[in-house]
Amino acid sequence: MADQIANIMPDSPVKYIDRTRAYYLSQGFPTPYEWAQNTDIPFTQTAKPVAKSRLALITTATPVDTIGEKRQLHIRATRPLPEKMHTNDLAWDKETTHTDDLDSFFPMQHLLDMQHSKRIGSIAQHYYCVPTLFSQNHTCTVDAPNILEGLRADHVDIALLVPL
Repeated sequence: MADQIANIMPDSPVKYIDRTRAYYLSQGFPTPYEWAQNTDIPFTQTAKPVAKSRLALITTATPVDTIGEKRQLHIRATRPLPEKMHTNDLAWDKETTHTDDLDSFFPMQHLLDMQHSKRIGSIAQHYYCVPTLFSQNHTCTVDAPNILEGLRADHVDIALLVPL
């Protein structure tokens, strides 16, 4: 058995940082990707139990009906649930996986089930789609403040980020 596992598992870990830097350079970016370091952001405990909290979902996928639009933050009503999200222009391993299973990266149905079983207090009226722009500055100065404004308007206690 150990020999079979040894043949399946690589001898060394995947060097994700090196692979990501090489990927960005291959996409035409002039410099390698620089990982964000947010050492000044404190962890904040929730003010109330999850079972009494309102939760919002944030994803990097976008609604199918926004294809062709300039990349921008999309705030969408939670219901009806989308049948499909556009993911083709995002950087994920398209050779070894797929995004046919919406619940794997947009688990809204699971969250609604958790609400029904009272494991979550409630689901926010909106979900947030934030297409990646590969710009830390844009994320920090434009997207994050806009999402925070929407979360506050929806009286959200907890945000679940599910990037693709």
